[in-house]
Amino acid sequence: MADRATQGVHDGFLVGVAGALEAVDPLDLRPRQGVFDTARPAAQPVGSEHERRRIPLGGQDVQRVKNGGGLSHCSDLTGVIGPFSPEPLASGSVLLDRFRLDGRVALVTGAGRGIGAGSARGLAEAGADVALTARTPDQLEAVADDIRALGRRAIVVPGDVNDLDHLGRFVEAAVNDLGRVDVVVNNAGGSMPAALTDTSVRSFEAAFHFNVTTAFALTQAALPHLLADGGGAIINISSAMGRLRDRGYAAYGTAKAALAHLTRLMAADVAPKVRVNAIAVGSVATSALEIVLTNDTLRNQMVEETPLKRLGEVEDIALGVIYLASDASSFVTGKVFEIDGGIEAANLSLGLPDL
Repeated sequence: MADRATQGVHDGFLVGVAGALEAVDPLDLRPRQGVFDTARPAAQPVGSEHERRRIPLGGQDVQRVKNGGGLSHCSDLTGVIGPFSPEPLASGSVLLDRFRLDGRVALVTGAGRGIGAGSARGLAEAGADVALTARTPDQLEAVADDIRALGRRAIVVPGDVNDLDHLGRFVEAAVNDLGRVDVVVNNAGGSMPAALTDTSVRSFEAAFHFNVTTAFALTQAALPHLLADGGGAIINISSAMGRLRDRGYAAYGTAKAALAHLTRLMAADVAPKVRVNAIAVGSVATSALEIVLTNDTLRNQMVEETPLKRLGEVEDIALGVIYLASDASSFVTGKVFEIDGGIEAANLSLGLPDL
């Protein structure tokens, strides 16, 4: 994962907030009332020896008390600056509310089954209306029925994401029928593994187009609407194989690595109004793993090589998608989340021989 910028209190200084606090005049920062609040000593009174003023810090006004003391413990910063809250916490507010997506519209590709279907259902459960696309209408309609049963709106736009013109029509349909675009989930992708000597240039380029170019094109098509509606979130579904290595994954692994880095680059391009993150998925029990799921020997081997000793479930990824789509992750962009059971090496070899 990309390095995170240092934020916090270190050796008596507030690091990472350039120009907000001078190195002189030790500070005592007091939080506003909120759900994190705990009993703390009262601030020093204002007087000739205690100058109280307000300074800008991360878009918020922070009470600054010049009292001859040092910076209070970092827990005292809770509720004043991020990453806990983009806005001051109101008394009685509920953190879980930040995972809600009420009134928002999400676009999901590859939404007919597996991770795409699970993510679409999860987004709807969090309150979003959802536009669905994939190649199989019957599968999409089944997912749409589940979403409508939750009291949310759903539209189905069948088509092949490899057809870039279809992606433009998909965005247009979402805007026309659902009114806006707030979240884009670039989930469609994949490529069959093959030995390097059996991987043609055509199949290599097809893997890149399917996994990377389609995500790029849908993001470009949706971006004007995201910006017009005040911002939003883009989630790219990458893979652990984008950072790991094993024989047979030259096309797929390269494409997923490119998608991960495209995530970082696009995040820089569209900040601060739009956030872009990715999930590097491990081995998840979907139809893509059917040959493994129906073979006890292969399944057990994969489980044994996974530190958490199980395969992932669709819900594991859907929960990550909800987090990255919602205000709960409002201080997160340009990151690749590894939801993979803790693997640091491929957990099932294809058994390809030496050349």
